[in-house]
Amino acid sequence: MGADDLSALEASLWEAADQLRANSELNVVEYTFPVLGLIFLRHATNRFDKVKKEIEAGLTVRRGQVRTITAHDFKGRSALYLPEEGAFFTPPSLVRLIVNVVEPEHGKVFDPACGSAGMLVQGDHFIESLDKDSGQVATFHGREKSETTMRLARMNVAVHGFEGWGSGTTPRRA
Repeated sequence: MGADDLSALEASLWEAADQLRANSELNVVEYTFPVLGLIFLRHATNRFDKVKKEIEAGLTVRRGQVRTITAHDFKGRSALYLPEEGAFFTPPSLVRLIVNVVEPEHGKVFDPACGSAGMLVQGDHFIESLDKDSGQVATFHGREKSETTMRLARMNVAVHGFEGWGSGTTPRRA
């Protein structure tokens, strides 16, 4: 990373910190956690990419087919491994933190990888905590690639009183 890249990153982080200071009720200690989380994710991605290249360079070929990378290949290499196909579960405490940082108080709320729709439900709870009727001030949208997980999302929003969540993606509060 060059000096210009570091300067741009530093400026971007300061701008994000200024936004959090100005537009949230978080104090300096509280908003450092989401920022540090983003820095950690970026570091983990960079490390994963580097280790993946090293592993790919040494993969064996059998009958013209390159062996598939597995989690075992990453052991002892100080890199996290998540398979490309499946799914990642975001703990409810992290979902609440993200919602509190984003502060979805009105408009359209969209989760492009909604899983079981926890982020949408927490967004609804956040709006209600402001003594607002979420059905009047917000529309919730979600997408999920797995039909099985989409069924869980439909059940979750139904349990929480949303309506209109079909194969499309627009649940509304009943």
